[in-house]
Amino acid sequence: MYARTQGFVPLDELRFLSLDNMVIDYWKVRSQRGAHGTYASLHPRLTLLFGDVSLAFSAPSWVDETSCAACYVPAGLHLNGAMKIAANFQHLDIHIHRDYLAKRVDKSVDLQKPAFLSKTAQITHLGLLLAQECEQRTRNDTHLRALVDALMLEVFHLRDAAFAGPIDQGWLERTKSYINANLGQHITVDDLANCARLSRTQFNQRFRAETGCSPYQWVKRRRIREAQRMMVTGHALVEIADVMGFSDQAHFNRTFKSVTGTVPSRWIIGQMPAAIGPNVQDNKD
Repeated sequence: MYARTQGFVPLDELRFLSLDNMVIDYWKVRSQRGAHGTYASLHPRLTLLFGDVSLAFSAPSWVDETSCAACYVPAGLHLNGAMKIAANFQHLDIHIHRDYLAKRVDKSVDLQKPAFLSKTAQITHLGLLLAQECEQRTRNDTHLRALVDALMLEVFHLRDAAFAGPIDQGWLERTKSYINANLGQHITVDDLANCARLSRTQFNQRFRAETGCSPYQWVKRRRIREAQRMMVTGHALVEIADVMGFSDQAHFNRTFKSVTGTVPSRWIIGQMPAAIGPNVQDNKD
């Protein structure tokens, strides 16, 4: 296993359970904004975050990152993770021997496909039981392995349920068209799921799989791209903020910086030469 982290500070000593073919770690940590790490192992891992936090995951072969509060990392997958905010939180890591896991699930389950999920009541409940056992052991090994089995099966069920059954092929283009037509309005996940004619869970999972990011992230970036187009054509920032549905210009500025890494005023200065065109003296012909 290879793991390296920066910006995560343990708030308490590690609590863990060591069972045959698995190790369960329970951490209480504080993350600095921008804290990050990288992980790769010959064996699969399940990570659950407790609290109102999520990790942004990326991989060398991905176009974009994806955020989640529960993830299954297959054996051999090299992942990078980052926290966008400073926060105190707890997380549970379950490291399972790949041969053991293969024997505990149906052969139809794809153990090489990752899962990036929002927390559900079932996942949270099972995860908290295991976290409590890390702090104070009350259940025997057989019971604990059964809890891990149930948790893993629930994760695979939620991952694969989003891709079960037939679906019309135009759902993604229909969703993007809806977003483009309503950039200045408040857009909810339920609105987009209805447009795609999918359940909320199906929509979230399929959208992440197709675009590499959450619907919220995609809408935010699409709004900023449209704002950039308006900026280079001379529209005032206060006007853009209003047209794009931001509560005020300060909200627009914060969102713009979170997407582009710089504030609107600096970004537009960098675009001015491109907007004006090359200088005559630059023409060497």
